[in-house]
Amino acid sequence: MKSNRPTLAIIGAGIAGLTAARKYYDRGHSVTAFDKGRSPGGRISSRHTDLNLRFDHSAQYFTATDKRFEQQVGKWIEQGWAAEWTGRIVQLHAGEITDTPPQKRFVGVPTMSAIATGMSRELTVLCKTTISRINHESSGWTLHDDAGVIHGPFDSLILAIPAPQAASLLANHPLGEDCKKFSMEPCWTVMVAFEDRLPVSYDGAFVEHSPLGWIARNSSKPGRNNELDHWVLQATPKWSEQNLEANPDQVIQDLLEAFAGSTGRKIPKTNLAIAHRWRYARGTATDRQRCFLQLPETRLTVIGDWLFDGRIEGAFLSGWEATEGATG
Repeated sequence: MKSNRPTLAIIGAGIAGLTAARKYYDRGHSVTAFDKGRSPGGRISSRHTDLNLRFDHSAQYFTATDKRFEQQVGKWIEQGWAAEWTGRIVQLHAGEITDTPPQKRFVGVPTMSAIATGMSRELTVLCKTTISRINHESSGWTLHDDAGVIHGPFDSLILAIPAPQAASLLANHPLGEDCKKFSMEPCWTVMVAFEDRLPVSYDGAFVEHSPLGWIARNSSKPGRNNELDHWVLQATPKWSEQNLEANPDQVIQDLLEAFAGSTGRKIPKTNLAIAHRWRYARGTATDRQRCFLQLPETRLTVIGDWLFDGRIEGAFLSGWEATEGATG
């Protein structure tokens, strides 16, 4: 017997998509989320490597300034999915170390992806599924994946993917032109583990005048394996753009050299070094009033942190506010 529950498809199972999915699910909708990754998470995904190490290789932490997000973070902490990261965070400038202003920073436990795993419980999430084409007809939305499988029809559709990908799927749709107006920056990330502990007094740093924009001692975060000193190094958007098609081995070499230069320390022998390129790492929008796009007549919504402020909180609020004004 066909269910009378409204059906919703969500493309993208990061924080924005999962926030919307949970709200609709709790309202009684039948929700199916699709994600091309191995597991849900998007920019809060984690990389499992050899040596029993798991790196937060995209979003490094999150803060909470909006009351709604503060409440959500509190729930994640109660559920054991998140904790405060109390590591020392500094600014590195021309060899000088300056402490950053006090601020509460939070991370997923035992990895950033734990939050997405928790949010996905009870939901239908189809991972390793890339949606390559979408169609809207009188019966609703149908989704075609790159394996030739057709999904749907669905009453409503939410896109929670990077702006260029949304624009591509919506090439023949009015919202596609809106998505083209938003730009996104790339980021090369290097994950590295050392034989010996790097002798610095801080656990994370914003770096100036370097190919690197951010470095973090991943092993200092709560719940992580701290037997090996392991770090995440993230290049600046400008350097990443200039080296977008570089060989990963060369990226590792260049960013380790930048790491040595910015810390003023000789880099210990590495046990592991991996480079990962995020082609669409972060949006450049700063307008906090425009956090979702919607076309009610076709029950289509576009959400994502790139519509807001590029942060985890922005992703959450995009998904949250889109469902508050939902039409489907």
